[in-house]
Amino acid sequence: IPASSKPLGEAQTALVLALLAAGFGIILAQLFNLRLISLFLNHPVPIWADITLTGIVIGGGSQPIHVLLRFLTTRKMPVTEPAPTAQREAEPSKPEPVIAPTQPVVTQAVTQKDDSHWQPIVYNGGVKPESLEQYHLRSHEPNLIVYHHTAMSSSIPFQGIVDEFLVNKGWLTGYNCVIMPDGTIKPFCRWDRYANHAKGLNQRSLGIAFHGNFHTLANDRYSNHDGRFGFQKPTAVQLDAGARVVALWVYLYPDIQADFNIDILPHKTAMPGHTVCPGSNFPHEEFENKVKFYVRKWEHPLAQEQIALFKQKPYIYANA
Repeated sequence: IPASSKPLGEAQTALVLALLAAGFGIILAQLFNLRLISLFLNHPVPIWADITLTGIVIGGGSQPIHVLLRFLTTRKMPVTEPAPTAQREAEPSKPEPVIAPTQPVVTQAVTQKDDSHWQPIVYNGGVKPESLEQYHLRSHEPNLIVYHHTAMSSSIPFQGIVDEFLVNKGWLTGYNCVIMPDGTIKPFCRWDRYANHAKGLNQRSLGIAFHGNFHTLANDRYSNHDGRFGFQKPTAVQLDAGARVVALWVYLYPDIQADFNIDILPHKTAMPGHTVCPGSNFPHEEFENKVKFYVRKWEHPLAQEQIALFKQKPYIYANA
């Protein structure tokens, strides 16, 4: 369900209460001659403006200020999918100046071709890893991967996804990993802890979510059939980044195999009858092929070296 969805009656009630609180705060500021804005800015401010803003702060607490600051600092334009490589290469580029070498150029023979397709994945425990030190403990390593869509607008930043779980729902954590439309990998819940993503399966699974709403059936109330929630399917770079995370999990946790009938499942298959996640328009076959491509390529010694280094990171294994 989109984070911005709220019944009209509930929104109207909240607005009336907020206005009453602001009005009461303005009256108090006037009676007691409170001028917080002048105090903090340390220079004169028009009395009416100072008392009005002071009253709003008194009536609504710091929430209006926090909402304004977060809007200004996190607002982003909708992400557009990067142009294909061939198109980018066709674009004109500024020629580099040619400098004649003063000494002979010495070339070094390449002893090993890097065809491992390894790309670094940044992981430091996700969002607030210290908050889960004593919570969401796993009894054993995961043996299942469940993939989702967030069912939210693809233009909402990662912080908005975090707020949906930690603030709106009041939970301690969310998915183990979120993949943004531009291909950015955003770990959320520590991988050595179980996430909130598939009720009844959390303890033994890892949850990965592709940000966006990929359900396009017109008869569904919250579907994205008209594109109101942004992209109607994962972008190419988003699908590729998600495949790399899942392939890495296959190598990190021995009980997980690249088997899309048993060990790697869409949410709707893992919990039949409970959800349509990750949406009717999710390209399951393409995703499976990408995951298996990276699992196969990462048998390369260079990739195995990087995976061995990754295994030494904290917040990965339940009994570490």
